[in-house]
Amino acid sequence: MSEKQDSSSKPTKLVGIDPLITELFTDPSTRPSKRTVLEWKAKGWIPFVRIGRRIFYYPAEVEKSIKERFSVPTID
Repeated sequence: MSEKQDSSSKPTKLVGIDPLITELFTDPSTRPSKRTVLEWKAKGWIPFVRIGRRIFYYPAEVEKSIKERFSVPTID
């Protein structure tokens, strides 16, 4: 029996750290360093997937977690 997976439940694009940084931060002057992104991963601030010894990221999930963590609420 094969189970049908919902395509909207998980994004299908896994990328490494370098493509992640260039995809999320298009302006080179505002990009965080690779070390900064690795620190965010170590602190649990951004989600990642480990396949064997390699680390991959879903860019949409990382973007969502960055926006949630680093957004500043406005005062009405």
